[in-house]
Amino acid sequence: MDNRNYGSGFIRTILQQFFLIAAVLCLYTADYLHSYSMQKTYIFLAIAIINLIMTFVMMGFLAKSVSSFHGLSKVGADIMFVVLTAVVYFTLDLVFPLDQNYMLADRLIIVGVVAYLLDSLFLIVFSSITTRMRTNTLIQSCVLYKLVMLIQKNLFEHTMFTRALRGLISWMAGIAGVIVFLKSNQVWGLVLLALSIFIELYYSLRKAYEEKVIRKAILQITQGDLNSTLDAQSFHGEQKQTAEAVNHIRDGLDNAVQKGIKNERMKADLITNVSHDLKTPLTSIINYVNILKEKIPETEDTWQYLMILDEKSQRLKTLLEDLLEVSRLTSGTVKYEMNQIDFLELIYEIGGEYDERFEKRGLIIVTKLPRLSMMIKADGRQLCRAIENLYTNAAKYAKMDTHVNVELRRDGDLAVFSIRNVMAQPIQFTVEGASDLTERFVRGDRSRTTEGSGLGLSITKEIVTQMGGTFEVFVEEDVYNATISFKIS
Repeated sequence: MDNRNYGSGFIRTILQQFFLIAAVLCLYTADYLHSYSMQKTYIFLAIAIINLIMTFVMMGFLAKSVSSFHGLSKVGADIMFVVLTAVVYFTLDLVFPLDQNYMLADRLIIVGVVAYLLDSLFLIVFSSITTRMRTNTLIQSCVLYKLVMLIQKNLFEHTMFTRALRGLISWMAGIAGVIVFLKSNQVWGLVLLALSIFIELYYSLRKAYEEKVIRKAILQITQGDLNSTLDAQSFHGEQKQTAEAVNHIRDGLDNAVQKGIKNERMKADLITNVSHDLKTPLTSIINYVNILKEKIPETEDTWQYLMILDEKSQRLKTLLEDLLEVSRLTSGTVKYEMNQIDFLELIYEIGGEYDERFEKRGLIIVTKLPRLSMMIKADGRQLCRAIENLYTNAAKYAKMDTHVNVELRRDGDLAVFSIRNVMAQPIQFTVEGASDLTERFVRGDRSRTTEGSGLGLSITKEIVTQMGGTFEVFVEEDVYNATISFKIS
């Protein structure tokens, strides 16, 4: 409080005490004159009323500027109020009524001094209470409130000891209530019994509710929802500790997930940057190979070397393109144009493009397609690439002179496309099972003598799942089966 506010508060305090003492003295004078049948009593009553009004007005202004006295902040508001009431009661009981031998002037001096002392004590309590009201700590500063909170914290928390103690007290209170009612026929015995039952029921239901909330949060975390946070302060006892532990687990998982996402993004950026750096010199190599094909005489050895350079550079180009595509898909930068497309028509178009490749290896396509159109919502260009990867795998890894079964069927509200063939070389899986084929750089040809990057199925899975579909790969002995499912629109 600055000097100006302090001075203003001091003046208001003096004026408040002046008006209060004047009001008390005028009231006492009016009573004295009335007792002795003297005139002009109404004048002192009017002055007393005016001074009382001014007293309350000054108290209103005083409430804005007073501050708590040093040391009183540690005393409970209810204790101060009780002490003030007791002092006022006993002081007035001792002083009034005054002995009839006292003259009016003597009585006014005694009344004025008592009024001043009581008002000073009142102002001390008043300043402390108004300060606490401004800071919203009036209730919290009461000793009774602190006592209730202490009992609440130590007796009604959900720890093993407090539960046993609370149960014992409740049972004893209930039994005492029954005994009182049966022996003395007192209604408050039943009230005591009902109160003990209510307390136990309330805290049992609260514990059950808190455990339910914790179980729900744990279930959400197990399902991958790391945004659910428990307000640990709203729980009690052991449930509060459990809620805090659940929050710590969630934070740990969330940090691990964020770290994993960051690492995955860094890997994707690394792949993108390296691929771009390799693509430029590779393009130059391909261009110069094409120039050499036209310039160098067609000798058998030279032409064979050029063909090898051309084949390997084209394979490296495909690998870089696949790396870039995987990087784009995993980083979430691919934008899908979702439209209504005819799944059946798309399969017809793709299948016709692969007839020549299948014929070179003696593969026969056996199709089982519906007669009517089957509409789905997807990005036609991206879905075409995903299905082309499946056809390419069949053309590379299917056993020569066998059948490749292509099917499109309706399964409930799903359009399910599948391609099935016998593999030339059975795959020896690790403990992860058939899902290995959808991981990056995993190939059906473990010797890695055929062309391919091992990214085809990974790209297919990313494309299909990001468009809302489902991609699965099943391998039984030497039979390979891949399916793509979309909801029919």
